[in-house]
Amino acid sequence: MTGITNHEKFRNALNQHVGEILTTDSIRRIVWKHYDQMADGSNHPSEHAGRTNKTPCKCAGTEERIFDRIQRGKYLVRPS
Repeated sequence: MTGITNHEKFRNALNQHVGEILTTDSIRRIVWKHYDQMADGSNHPSEHAGRTNKTPCKCAGTEERIFDRIQRGKYLVRPS
């Protein structure tokens, strides 16, 4: 049986923040509050926005993405 994906962790942790613009740091804190065992290297909002990372989530750049990048370090949480 497989565990919950990082994408699902972000989505679950941020469901109450849809429509808000949050900083990278605040997003990381929210996710860690819900999933304290998540590795630091896996907790990057940019991977769930555009396709600018080397290893983006499959949602990046699609309508399923979790975030819209507003500016460096600021993201709009999109509805699921």
